Amino acid sequence: MHPTAIIKNQLFLNACAKNRTDTERPKVLDVGSRVYPRKGADPAAVEAKSRGPRALRSFCRKLGLQYFGLDMSAGINVDIVSSKAFLWQEIEDESFDYVLSTSTFEHNPFFWVTFAEIARVLKQGGKTLITAPAAGIVHRYPVDCWRFYPDSWGVLCTLTGLTVDEVISEPFQSLGVLPGAQWWDSSIVASKPAFDNARARTEFYERLKPLVEPYGEFGPDFKPVEVNKGPLFRAYLRRVVKEQQRQRDTPSGSAPQPDYLRNHMRSAMRPI
Repeated sequence: MHPTAIIKNQLFLNACAKNRTDTERPKVLDVGSRVYPRKGADPAAVEAKSRGPRALRSFCRKLGLQYFGLDMSAGINVDIVSSKAFLWQEIEDESFDYVLSTSTFEHNPFFWVTFAEIARVLKQGGKTLITAPAAGIVHRYPVDCWRFYPDSWGVLCTLTGLTVDEVISEPFQSLGVLPGAQWWDSSIVASKPAFDNARARTEFYERLKPLVEPYGEFGPDFKPVEVNKGPLFRAYLRRVVKEQQRQRDTPSGSAPQPDYLRNHMRSAMRPI
């Protein structure tokens, strides 16, 4: 987890902890919590670090919050393993006060199912913080499927019945200051409504069912697709190389200039 995401999680949890009473220990669910050791790393050392003073688990404990890590496979920093990859049958409705998910939605083939499950397991009045990249290179674990813009979160809340509290787009001021800013992370803080009556509660959960039920039989074994291997790509690449050569042979006044290209790319990458 990169520092820009860590800081957002810590600030969110600090705010959550201020709302607790001295007698309660609110429960925090971390979706996609498994820590994967880098190649050549000592698993025991990675395990120790995941429970060390700088880990999210330890941060929650210091704040008086109970931390539970959820993933689709057992491993370091995982407390709950879902028997179905995308449906959390092990967790009852309204079980958690707060739910986190950081840098996992881009790898999730069915992220809308996970968003619906978050809506289900949150307690009434509970809150979630979800962070995912809006840019960045392909990084497969084992697949890399999506990028998220701010309006993505509004659509997901409309779909599931959660309320948008706040949407964050990584500010340009963090570039060159905090590692991870280059991902242009997009984050949402959303809350679950407190139901006025039994009918409102029933309607909330009924709207979630069609979002999750078709995906109960999917497993986690998605494989990356091959990229740039087919005849269309080869034909396209030949055209690109041909155009590249044409521009090299063209007088500089009629070819796209570096300043123009630089400004175009700067405009395309400008954050909201």
